[in-house]
Amino acid sequence: MIKVGEKVLKEAKDFETVIDLHAHLGLWSLFHLNDPWEDHIIQVMDLLGIDKICIASHAAIGVDATLGNQITAQAMKRYPQRIIGLAVINPHRPKEAVNELNTCIKKNGMRGIKLHPSMYGYPIDGRGFLPAFKYAEDYGLPIITHTDYAEGRSGAPLGGSSLPFSKINVASPLRTVEVAVKFPNVNVVLVHSGHNQEGHQLTLEAVRDLSNVYLDFSGTERDFGLIEEYVSVFGASRVVFSTDMPYLDPRSALGRVTFAEIADEEKAQVLGLNAVRLLRLEKDKETNS
Repeated sequence: MIKVGEKVLKEAKDFETVIDLHAHLGLWSLFHLNDPWEDHIIQVMDLLGIDKICIASHAAIGVDATLGNQITAQAMKRYPQRIIGLAVINPHRPKEAVNELNTCIKKNGMRGIKLHPSMYGYPIDGRGFLPAFKYAEDYGLPIITHTDYAEGRSGAPLGGSSLPFSKINVASPLRTVEVAVKFPNVNVVLVHSGHNQEGHQLTLEAVRDLSNVYLDFSGTERDFGLIEEYVSVFGASRVVFSTDMPYLDPRSALGRVTFAEIADEEKAQVLGLNAVRLLRLEKDKETNS
């Protein structure tokens, strides 16, 4: 086991850019997390060779978007070269969305928008999320949105998960794709890619011809051959690396990519180059050069 772990770390560090596009920060109301704060997250990143990480705080995604965005902004200030903030809106308060996004994006320098329909109990295709998609379209920002699918699980959302609104499919990949079709100029990342087997299959069928939809493999129930299938069907340019820290051990996510039977050039795209493009980080390089 030690040798396998060493190989994962070595191969990950061999790539020029490794960016985790989806992670969280802070205490979680539904269960205990061991040290879910930025200092520990940075230590883990250093160990694994992860250069940058995109974070939306737990407070933001389901309790208080404004407070949570402030927590994210504080972490960004502490680690400005490592932590990239994702702005969150409360879909139940759509009139506040633009001001909140202006604070997050223009003032605090966040690079994307994170949506969580299941925690807010609001459908992704509802009017309350429209300001986020319109803002993303106006400013060239990616939308990184949670997806899950509950049908056929005998009332058990996500196969036993405790997310409160998953049973009613407010974050269904099909609903999410319908919004992505209406905003073809907005890049939409499907976090978990439907999550369970049913959701995964729906995702594969629905997004095949949508060039603005990207697949995030964190927390998916299927492991073996997943990355290979995504790359084969959609191309490496539409698959992104994410860990869902601090919920999940990031070593497994790294292993999925580094051990995948795909070309090194494709691994490089998945591990970081796609995120550089989505977050427009190449402009930073041009400015600093």
